Amino acid sequence: MHPMSSSLPRVSASGHFSAASPARYATFTSRCRALLIDTAVVAGVNIALLALGEFGESVPGSDRIVLLLVVGIVFLYEPLFICLRGATIGHAAKHLRVISMTTGEPPSFLQALARYLIKMSLGLPSFVTMVFSRRHQAVHDMLTQTTVQLSLSADADVDDYHLERID
Repeated sequence: MHPMSSSLPRVSASGHFSAASPARYATFTSRCRALLIDTAVVAGVNIALLALGEFGESVPGSDRIVLLLVVGIVFLYEPLFICLRGATIGHAAKHLRVISMTTGEPPSFLQALARYLIKMSLGLPSFVTMVFSRRHQAVHDMLTQTTVQLSLSADADVDDYHLERID
């Protein structure tokens, strides 16, 4: 049994999720949709920064500032959003949240940063383990002891999530 099973959500008699409901783990497709939204957000912000950088060409050092901001957005967007809100903009749009298995809360910044760096290093193959793991975790989730779940408030069809596998 999961060490946090007493604090995982449960379905009430009316069919609504409560603090006692089983965790609803995100599907591969919902995670991919969230990733696509996040990619568009990061790309859009970076395009805007590069466009603004063109206006500041005459300012000495502005190109370095723009480069620093672009790199900062790429490497800090996901870890900061996940540690502060438990979800990126894409996760929130798809009603997903990243949860630390040790605390039941959003992961720490270092945990979220490690998760992101592992995910970026491994790429799409990182998600293969979702098919086999009990909590539908990708490699980067397993290594950082996190799970991606539907938000407690998400009104989802049964096809939108997975429950924990029992062996």
